[in-house]
Amino acid sequence: FFHTATPQALLREALAGFAGGDAAVGRGGLMATPTTLADLAGWAASRYGDAPFLQTWSAHRGLDATLSFHAFNELECRFRAALAALLASHGVRPKGARLALLCHACADSLALTLSAPALGVTVVSLNWKQPAATLAVLTRGLGCEVVTAGRGLAALAREVVCGAVVGGGGAPLLFLLSGAESELSPPLHAAREAPLTCASAAAGRHSSRAAPAGLDELEAGGGVAPRDTALILFTSGTSGTPKPVPLSHSALLWSSRAKAAAEERFLGLPSSSSIGKAPAHRGTLALLPAFHVIGIVNNFVYNLLTGTRATAFAEAHSTPLTGRLLLAAAAELRPSLLDTVPVLLESLLPLSRAEAAPLRSCDAVLYGGAPMGPSALAAWRQLGVWPASQYGQTELGGMAMIGTPRGPAGALRPVPGIRARLSAADGRAGEGGAGAVCG
Repeated sequence: FFHTATPQALLREALAGFAGGDAAVGRGGLMATPTTLADLAGWAASRYGDAPFLQTWSAHRGLDATLSFHAFNELECRFRAALAALLASHGVRPKGARLALLCHACADSLALTLSAPALGVTVVSLNWKQPAATLAVLTRGLGCEVVTAGRGLAALAREVVCGAVVGGGGAPLLFLLSGAESELSPPLHAAREAPLTCASAAAGRHSSRAAPAGLDELEAGGGVAPRDTALILFTSGTSGTPKPVPLSHSALLWSSRAKAAAEERFLGLPSSSSIGKAPAHRGTLALLPAFHVIGIVNNFVYNLLTGTRATAFAEAHSTPLTGRLLLAAAAELRPSLLDTVPVLLESLLPLSRAEAAPLRSCDAVLYGGAPMGPSALAAWRQLGVWPASQYGQTELGGMAMIGTPRGPAGALRPVPGIRARLSAADGRAGEGGAGAVCG
């Protein structure tokens, strides 16, 4: 049924099912695991209901807010309708469009990361740490019709939009999430800039423009296929201009399932067994940007699939993430899994055994994106914390290989469904040393 109704109708049906004490039921009984991001939030709401999903942690106030799976699904449905209406009011056909996203991870931006692909729009997740000129080149090169900015990034987004214009070409539209529109001076230019909030759906519906063909089907998620590109992430750009990495709906969901299976097999977490059931997992903690694969896949898509808590950082728009902030969040939230990058763990050292207690309370500590120095790894192990490495990241949409906490630092095993081999430079099977990962 998730392909034949509007987002609002989907929400009402899911809520009605829970009000009667039953999970949401489709034509064939309980809904199968989702195959696209269009179905993901609704499926999670039908399975996990009012269990806590997205918690926002503040460095000043501690645990600040929590959305249940039901509440997040409602937010995603509202953003889907709002985005569809706003695109229609500007004459943009959603299917095949590209939306450059300049946002810190928060409830609104994460909901948009699902609602845009559900409409057939590819989300291009920009790294707000890059210079505006670089972001403008990427936005122009990928043909983004829209740039969407969140709090703290509106001025940068306007600069990117201006820089993305070449010759007589038109500038991308600029949409602003709640809190971002007040940051611009001069204020919004009515023709090309607009707020994107849940309230903008009604205004868009009264536009004199006709809705693009097929919009109703896209709003319901019926116009997208598993192999459609949902998200474009970028390599780090350390060796030049960042390279785009297109990731399909099926790739993102497969990666999340594979991560869950690997954690259960190699780390002893109940990640895979909890899919579609009441989770026995205390959630993940990363606080990394949503343009980073650990931030968007490991601490968001994975959580919706497995029914586990995800965490956003309330001050991400104004306060850089540090190891000390991550440690403070771990002390309060007590997650099952800390998923981070080596530089944050290394920045905490030296640390006393008492100070390291929040990380010892985690069932597992994972790091990826770069190797950890041998001395830092040894120091953590002496503190009773056993970080395990993961390999894969941007190009693979998540984890491809995983280490074990007490195993050798460089010993990684393929996650279920991945085949790994070592090969020589000429392609022949190697007997050791460095090699290629094939999947």
